[in-house]
Amino acid sequence: MLSLSPWFLTLFVVVFTIVSVLSYTKMHAANRKGWRVLLTLRLLLFSVVLLIFADITLPHITKLKKLPQVSIYFDNSVSAAHHPSLSPDALKNGYVEIISAIEEQAADINNDVQIKLYSFGSEIRELQSISEDIDFTEPSTDLYSIMDNDSYLAADRYVAGVVLITDGQITSGSESSKIVSEKGFPVHIVGFGDKTPIVDIHLENVDAPTVAVRGDQVTATAMISAVGNFRENVHVTLRKGSDVLGTKTIKLTGQGSLRTVRFQFQLNELGENMFNVQVSSLRRETNIKNNRSSFKITALNDRFRVALITGAVSPNSGLIKRILESEKRFSVDHYVKTKSGWSKSIAMFWRTDYDLVILDNAPSKNMSGRWVEDLVRKLDRKETSLAFITGSSVEEKLLPQVLSILGLQVLFTKTAQVKGKPHFNQDAMLHPLFSGFSSKLNEISLPPITLSISVEPNTKSVKTVAIIEGTTESALLTLGVQKKSKTNMSRRVAAFLSSELWSLYYKTLRFSDQQFVQLWWKRLFNWLAGTTGKETLYFRLNKTSYQQGEPVYVNGTILSLENSYKRKDQVTMTVTDKDGMKESVYLSYFEDENQWKGGFHAFQPGEYHYAISVLESESEQQMTSGAFTVEESQVELNRVYLARQTLETLSEKSGGSYHSWLRREDVANKLELNPREDVLFSTRKISHWIPLSIVVLVLLTTEWILRRKWGLQ
Repeated sequence: MLSLSPWFLTLFVVVFTIVSVLSYTKMHAANRKGWRVLLTLRLLLFSVVLLIFADITLPHITKLKKLPQVSIYFDNSVSAAHHPSLSPDALKNGYVEIISAIEEQAADINNDVQIKLYSFGSEIRELQSISEDIDFTEPSTDLYSIMDNDSYLAADRYVAGVVLITDGQITSGSESSKIVSEKGFPVHIVGFGDKTPIVDIHLENVDAPTVAVRGDQVTATAMISAVGNFRENVHVTLRKGSDVLGTKTIKLTGQGSLRTVRFQFQLNELGENMFNVQVSSLRRETNIKNNRSSFKITALNDRFRVALITGAVSPNSGLIKRILESEKRFSVDHYVKTKSGWSKSIAMFWRTDYDLVILDNAPSKNMSGRWVEDLVRKLDRKETSLAFITGSSVEEKLLPQVLSILGLQVLFTKTAQVKGKPHFNQDAMLHPLFSGFSSKLNEISLPPITLSISVEPNTKSVKTVAIIEGTTESALLTLGVQKKSKTNMSRRVAAFLSSELWSLYYKTLRFSDQQFVQLWWKRLFNWLAGTTGKETLYFRLNKTSYQQGEPVYVNGTILSLENSYKRKDQVTMTVTDKDGMKESVYLSYFEDENQWKGGFHAFQPGEYHYAISVLESESEQQMTSGAFTVEESQVELNRVYLARQTLETLSEKSGGSYHSWLRREDVANKLELNPREDVLFSTRKISHWIPLSIVVLVLLTTEWILRRKWGLQ
């Protein structure tokens, strides 16, 4: 193959010929010595250079002799030893017979055959002895992992075939036969076991919401699978503690059938509600641990009482009340202090338990110190949240007592009456209040307002999340959770230290930022009242205890005040074992169910902890955690039978053969054990051939020496 243009080569030959003729014609006419030798050297040099410039590519063929290797994989899983018609000892003896048959076949055809022995289940292990290394204790079966076990293949060997002896049960790993056909070597299979599965009922999964509002009708759907040869009625019961919420009778027919049972019930109790679903067992079942499952649902309050205490009416008062009344789950009592008393009997405030108390321009100058002391005692009786929005009528003498409840203290360095734009800091971006748009906080431009009170947090649990631009100490907005060490009660608190909240709202009516101001305060009041509960992440596993190799399902809801988490990689579950080893699972969002879901297979037996994290703007936003237990394997016993169709499909796709256990030794006759000659095709470029460069150097040197010897230029 020529990579240089033929026209360029032609031009190169013509030019070189003309130069050579002109040069050596004069030498011939002058009868100079050695002109024929020099002309010959020059023509040879020209020919070599021409070959280099032509960049000719020549084919190169390499033949490589490869010897056969046969890999034999023996099923060492728990299910292999539980077939009624085949004892563990009989199965081991059969394994030995297969090895002997293949060794005899190899001896007859080719003594250079390499035979590798492996056991497989949840892991692949190289075997030295069938009697000592096969114990049928592997807790699960990853059948297709054997296709990737070629790391021990020597360079002078090829896979003549894989022999697989198994019952075909797949309880972990991939279940795709596509990877078999891609490998390019035959898989010959010997299947053993009973065609009829052992009777087993398995409560696969219970699908129910993780969180709901008290009084809602909730639906829990149980999926039940059945294998074996039977046709019987079973009872499916839903319980909450010792109370039976419902029982349904269904007919199961075995043969791998699936049935779903739905229960609908009402959530009446606030907080975590634990439920149990159980399927009655059959007399012939060997594994009844998988007949039951538990799940929990968190019930949130359906009504929240809010007390708005206005010390003196201000432009903020109407805006605050309008935002509160736009929330359907808020029941608002508005108490306004006037010169003649209260607009609504304040006695009602002292008698009523509230989820949130808002001090608007209070305590004012016409309120007593006794009133603030009574407020402190009232708040301590219940986990009531407190919000403080300052105003021009706030009494400075009473302010320290209120600030103490809010986790704040007055700054000695006065920065009040400073005017500037509100600025949100990093603590705001990490707070659940701003989840969903925290990355946009720096882009929002709000009008300047005046700071009315100079304060700072005096506890680590209260953070400054907004300041006035140009100041570094004084807080504009603080948020936190105050805990009482004596009573172990916690209270959500917030303080807004400018009397010009109304200015932020009305000066942005024509701009999109006005929507932010309204949303900001709606979400603030919701967070304080706890409308999403104490948490914002409500996730659960489908069980708390698993059999080794069993699927683990996780689902949940993110009750942020604006659910905008939908990226695939945004919700991550990290599972940690007792040794600190971690594994991560990404959850996916299902919009029609408004739930995040994911799954994996249970690991080795032991205790595990998990943490579910929501990531936003490359930083962790929220987290919830829990634990689960993995017991010694029983999942292998759920389906103890010969999966012949699966094995026949696998062998057919790979170009191999399938054999029954009774004719197990016939598998040796299907192996091609002759050495193979692999022909490797490659190309070589003449221009890269080193001897050619040496020839050029020799010709040039010879010509130079002769010219010097004969006195030529």
